[in-house]
Amino acid sequence: ISKFNTKIFNKSKSSSSSDDIITIDFALEEINKKEKNIIKNQLEKLRKTCEETIQSYDIINDIADKLETEEINAENDKLTPLVNNTKKIIVKSLKRESSNELQTPDSFEDLVKFKETIFTSISRFGEVTSSHSTVINTFMKKHANNLRSELKKITENSEKINEYYKYILEDKEIIDNCKNDLLELSNKRKEINNNSNIQDSLNQKIKEIENENNLKEKEIKQLRALPSYNKSLNLLKEIEN
Repeated sequence: ISKFNTKIFNKSKSSSSSDDIITIDFALEEINKKEKNIIKNQLEKLRKTCEETIQSYDIINDIADKLETEEINAENDKLTPLVNNTKKIIVKSLKRESSNELQTPDSFEDLVKFKETIFTSISRFGEVTSSHSTVINTFMKKHANNLRSELKKITENSEKINEYYKYILEDKEIIDNCKNDLLELSNKRKEINNNSNIQDSLNQKIKEIENENNLKEKEIKQLRALPSYNKSLNLLKEIEN
């Protein structure tokens, strides 16, 4: 029950009905359901973005395949071996990054993995395209625009994914705080019950000792009441003397 809903809160406070009471386990179960729904809704909003990102990776992989089979002849024959060697490096890098097995996230853990994979590959794509930009722009003009376009899409999608990731983290922080409060409450409850059990045990022990003392006192009274008690005391005094 929301603490801001005073109408419900006051009704709950004043009512002695068991319907207004829930267990900590039930509350945790409801919070976990809420968390799953929040993440599911956010991931559903990201589904199209993630699918577009995966598609861009497939297109880059296709560009790499085409580059691999394409012979490049530079105007200066001496440059041809160098250009083709650079092309192999570019193809290898593009294929390595675009062959990452990406799947549309179905859980928070999947989203984290998806986000980190994209972040890493964007850096590596950037390294290979910037270090060989002259070769790409001069000798691979046919594919350069497509490659730049897909890399731009991946970067933009990555920013959107990060934005939603932050939203989910904010929600998770609130939910985790609530869970921690309930777990702390549960631990305190267990501690109280444990202390109560210890107290009951000590009280029981005290009663047993009190009963034992009462029996001993009765025994002492019975012994003192015996005729031989005074006679024995007199004998002890004589022995002491």
